[in-house]
Amino acid sequence: MTLLNLISLFAAIGIVFTFATIYSNRHKSILMTFLQHFCGVWFVFSGVVKAIDPIGTAIKMEQYFAEFSNTFEPTWLSSLSTVFTALSKYGLGFSVFMIILEIMLGVNLIFGIKNRLTAWLFFVIMIFFTILTGFTFLTAYVPQGVTFFQFSKWGVYNASNMRVTDCGCFGDFIKLIPRTSFFKDLFFMIPTLLFLFKTNKMHTIFSKGNSNLILFFGTLACFLFSYRNYAMDEPIIDFRPFKAGVNIPEKKMQEEAAESKVEIIGAIFRNEKTNREEKVDFKSTEDFTKRYSEVIKQYPSDQGWKLTEQIKTESTVPHSKISDFTVSTFDTGSEITDMILENEKYALVIISNKLKYDHIETKNVVVKDSIFKNDTIVVKTSSGDSIQVVKTFDKVVEKTIEKVIHHWNKNFIDEFKTKINSFVTEAKAANVDLYMITAPNDPATIEEFSKAIDAKFNIFYADDIVLKTIMRSNPGVILMKKGTIIEKWHINKLPSFSTIKVNYIK
Repeated sequence: MTLLNLISLFAAIGIVFTFATIYSNRHKSILMTFLQHFCGVWFVFSGVVKAIDPIGTAIKMEQYFAEFSNTFEPTWLSSLSTVFTALSKYGLGFSVFMIILEIMLGVNLIFGIKNRLTAWLFFVIMIFFTILTGFTFLTAYVPQGVTFFQFSKWGVYNASNMRVTDCGCFGDFIKLIPRTSFFKDLFFMIPTLLFLFKTNKMHTIFSKGNSNLILFFGTLACFLFSYRNYAMDEPIIDFRPFKAGVNIPEKKMQEEAAESKVEIIGAIFRNEKTNREEKVDFKSTEDFTKRYSEVIKQYPSDQGWKLTEQIKTESTVPHSKISDFTVSTFDTGSEITDMILENEKYALVIISNKLKYDHIETKNVVVKDSIFKNDTIVVKTSSGDSIQVVKTFDKVVEKTIEKVIHHWNKNFIDEFKTKINSFVTEAKAANVDLYMITAPNDPATIEEFSKAIDAKFNIFYADDIVLKTIMRSNPGVILMKKGTIIEKWHINKLPSFSTIKVNYIK
């Protein structure tokens, strides 16, 4: 579904609701009633889509906060940087709050509940959304290595400069580029201001008592629905690329094939002495290659010119985190992605985007180290026999080293010991592989964690954002075979191995 389709659908629903309101003689202004219904339906839908996956919205908010922090850090407003850094730690709570607020504002607009308060809150949230999308859209004019407030160094619009690639307005349901979302938010400022200055023209459908009941039970339902989708189970609808039924290597090949057909249609040259930027157009990558030596002469480096950006056509298959799925070993760092995706056997894969611990303690530990005279050697006797001479040491010295000790989160460790480790023996007996993928860590940390859970399986690593995309639960379990995701389970909904075997392993 496209944005235009959604607008048409919401407008049609708004018209139907408007006629119903006119029929019930509850309207004061046909235009205001339509705008209430149109904006209300939009906000309810947008909020519900995000409530399906609150962690996804939290990740997006963390990206925004991180970029705001980086933007303000080198300026005289650097104190704001610490504020955004602190906010990023509470991304999930902020996400749930914003989702509930968005849905209930939509409900309030549709039914005309507390119109004055609703109008002001709608104004505040639209200002907030417009700042987020506007900032991200404008970063397209900010070349890499230039801060946002260095206005004199801004260049031409280039989407690849954007610090956040999509606005997250509809979660993973529809990806809107920030430019589209920014102009959408500017459009919404029209009804926003009308609600603010023409509140007396807004309709009210229910009595004060019934309106309060809708507010209470609506807010409670929003919270419980959001809570279910991040704390109790995986999202009720999976809009992510790693959903059940997806063949990862096949999807990767499609994305790579589409990426190979992307053409270079422009280049941006920047003069580092004058901060001037110029854009050169090309017909295709072939044209770029053919004319490059000629064009580069027009922008000599000794005069300060530098090729800063290439402008490319859009890929026919959008890039997703599937293309970033890479798995490696902790001991040698060797990539084993193909080995995992081409495995003919069923495999239960434990996904943990972060190993949870309560705190870290650093201890000074005394260890003994031997200083040897010589290494082990093998000598030949007169009879031709080989004998091994054990190396001898001169003395033993003691030295103090710092050792990092993790105090692991008890609930996290218990989930492995009680829910996951029981799979190991049964999985092996059924010829099912079992291994774990977590975020990059120090090998010593992995060894410490492995001992804490008494792991009888291998542990590998992959990018933590990719792991969050695959599984919102930490930990969670997926069943795979030859690169195809068969099913995914939140740790709270993980069935017994016998149940998995009966229902999924053929």
